[in-house]
Amino acid sequence: LTSTVTDTGIGINKDDMQKLFLPFSQINPSLTRKFGGAGLGLVICRKLAEMMGGNIYASSEIDKGSKFTLRIPVESYNENEAVKSNSIRNKKIIPDAGIKILIAEDNIFNQVITSKMLQKSGYNFAVVSNGIEAVKQAQESHFNIVLMDMQMPEMDGITATLEILRHYEIKNLPAPIIIGCTANAMESDKNTCLNAGMKDFLAKPFTLDELRTLMIKWTKAEKKSLK
Repeated sequence: LTSTVTDTGIGINKDDMQKLFLPFSQINPSLTRKFGGAGLGLVICRKLAEMMGGNIYASSEIDKGSKFTLRIPVESYNENEAVKSNSIRNKKIIPDAGIKILIAEDNIFNQVITSKMLQKSGYNFAVVSNGIEAVKQAQESHFNIVLMDMQMPEMDGITATLEILRHYEIKNLPAPIIIGCTANAMESDKNTCLNAGMKDFLAKPFTLDELRTLMIKWTKAEKKSLK
């Protein structure tokens, strides 16, 4: 797989080309301030390419521009295998009857994507846009699972989680399984979720398969707890 990006910028001297792939390199500090420098971007890109068995190559001419080429080795396309894989992926799983899921997410795009995933998998769900609405919904009707975004307006996901769990503790009722969802996928973020009482953690953006795996895992756990 080959992908090439070209520009018509100021160009780079041949002697300075290799400096592009050194961390925090600045070929010419004055030009960097004026036009912007490579910084860590190309270093990270090359490392990612190397992890996939590929590489990034650069060429340039002064006053004409630069060309960057990414090459990654991939297997040739097999139509039969692709059809077989898609036929499995497109099948609906059969969720346990009565399982209700609450999506607490302020980003409309993420709401739509997650809703499509759950709909494709056959789950019943509702959507709210902030922590206050999440707490209200969780108190007014029981959800088996809550997909809780960590950063929302009016009330964040951690505070909403604590409020929901406190409500069910006071009522002496089984609380919903709360799964933290965030683009901050550091170990510390995961620990923050778990310490607040969440049962699991899902890093965004997540795939349909990742979401399905968690849903199957926790719907089974929910079913056992109700016995």
